[in-house]
Amino acid sequence: MSINKYWMWELPEKIDGTAIIVDAFAATTNIPIILSKKPKKLIIINGEILDKAKKIYPDGLVIGESTTLPKKTFICSNFPSDIIKCKFKNKIVLYMSSNGTKAIESVWRLTNHTVSCSFNNMLAVKKYIHNKKENNITVVMAGEFYKKVLEDQLCAEAIIKEIKEEKYSWSDVSDKLIEYIKFHYKAVRKDFQSLDLTLNKNSYNIVPGLFKNNNSFLEVKSL
Repeated sequence: MSINKYWMWELPEKIDGTAIIVDAFAATTNIPIILSKKPKKLIIINGEILDKAKKIYPDGLVIGESTTLPKKTFICSNFPSDIIKCKFKNKIVLYMSSNGTKAIESVWRLTNHTVSCSFNNMLAVKKYIHNKKENNITVVMAGEFYKKVLEDQLCAEAIIKEIKEEKYSWSDVSDKLIEYIKFHYKAVRKDFQSLDLTLNKNSYNIVPGLFKNNNSFLEVKSL
């Protein structure tokens, strides 16, 4: 099995095999949480297609964040502590974030098969990759607007070790991340629930796969 690891801005023009996208804080952490709440659909959007998505899915719940759209656009923020409280059962969820969902869209365009991964669903992704017997794996770290971030790096390294069944210290990983996130993300310093949800290892037996649906939108489904 061949496993490559890239930051988003280092990617080749085409990815062979299966791509695993990581945006640990917070898109790929939020996606398993949302899917666990049994939405009718989970659709990845961006600001350019928001109006089109709302026309096709007028009852869709717009959640997440944007650097250009007003906060009132969203019924729920991009923080895991808010996502966990929202009710999505049988609802259509239109999800966008300022960085993570853009990375997801970009990776999906480069490969025929993309799944998302964070600390909260690593074991499920590992089992899926093993059962699929995929020979070519590419782990992609979203980063933050072309900057390397420790949470994505450590999550990528952890999922690679999980797939290879190599030992590593989860306590070392979590300790480093707690210190790093509290220092670099001011909004999380007092949002202990978001931090706990981000580091809630293997709490969801969900492998989110990405597909183009009948309306040509990027949809996420549990595989």
